[in-house]
Amino acid sequence: MTSLHATLWFGLVPHEAVQLDAAGTYVRDDAYGRFDATYRDRYFFDRDSGFIVGEQFEETDTNAFNPFTSFHFHGQVILTSSTYAVPLDLVAFSLVDLGVPATAVGGVVVAIRVRRGPSRLRIGSKDFPTEVRIRKAKSPADVANLQGDGSPFFGPFLPVFAERSFSEGDPVVLAIAGNTIQGMALMDRESGVGSLFAADDAVVRVLLKRLRMRDFFADGSIPGRLLNAQEIDRFTILQLRNPAAVANDSSIVRPMTADDVPAVVAIAESVYRSPARRFIVSSFQAGDLGFVAVALGRVVGFGFATVVGSVGRLHTLTVLPPERARGLGKEITNARLSTLAALGVERVILEISKQNVASMRIATQAGFSPIGESIYYSRAPGEA
Repeated sequence: MTSLHATLWFGLVPHEAVQLDAAGTYVRDDAYGRFDATYRDRYFFDRDSGFIVGEQFEETDTNAFNPFTSFHFHGQVILTSSTYAVPLDLVAFSLVDLGVPATAVGGVVVAIRVRRGPSRLRIGSKDFPTEVRIRKAKSPADVANLQGDGSPFFGPFLPVFAERSFSEGDPVVLAIAGNTIQGMALMDRESGVGSLFAADDAVVRVLLKRLRMRDFFADGSIPGRLLNAQEIDRFTILQLRNPAAVANDSSIVRPMTADDVPAVVAIAESVYRSPARRFIVSSFQAGDLGFVAVALGRVVGFGFATVVGSVGRLHTLTVLPPERARGLGKEITNARLSTLAALGVERVILEISKQNVASMRIATQAGFSPIGESIYYSRAPGEA
């Protein structure tokens, strides 16, 4: 007898039994040849009744004259049914039948956490840490009453950006501390381009895990080493304080109407060579101030302005190539600035590609000055 508490497995179910071992050698001489046999026979008995519940037999036969004819034999007999109960080995059952699935589930949870990043993290100093929650936002209610503080340039506009994404059915991930947005990642599925805003490196890392983006914009204040992407273009962020009304030709530029939207979409898709309908429609329907330039009775250019409190943002100034160098971009800019001045806006920002010399000239002539940069990145630069 070798054990009073041996474990015998019936498939995936372990049972406790008394184990008796027998071992020995003998010479086997039959039609297959002469072999030296070594065997081990293990019997398992129910401890209470003494009935046998299983047997495991192993034998190795060796031919001293021809080792290639040697073989190993294994046989097993297990109990499939009985009128008596065979006790479970609770220790083995807990460790294997329960422990292995629990470990597997735990491993999956850890893998998801590593891939997606934590749902909570602390930023700031050791003495004055800030608790940040990372979560996916799905509706305007998720950003209601939140203040934007996750970007040195676009902070006031972060809730607006999120709401536009909701209206277009695009994903948004927020980093929230109290009632402030410490960071945000969103993806415009229509264009395939995302945006990343965050003032803390740890927040940047988690947001990039939560929302996978191939091509995206990021504040220039975010260290490029965190992004694992190649810089494609660099945009200057400019600011104008206390905008004043500027003369503009109302026969050329007028406020955008719903009837203008199809023409504006066509211009945007022609110039940027990507789908733009959802973006244009959501900007117009959400209340952005839109202006169009008209030549010979048709729309040939447009631009939008977003207002949040006392801050305005000019965006998407676009003119068809054949109509450029005629002052239309300047007229659209002047019309937007005059409207913002009338609304009491105290500060206006916009961003312009460093390659766009014409738009940069219009902005500087209007009094804008650089305050920072936004950078366009790609993880597949050959396809961006």
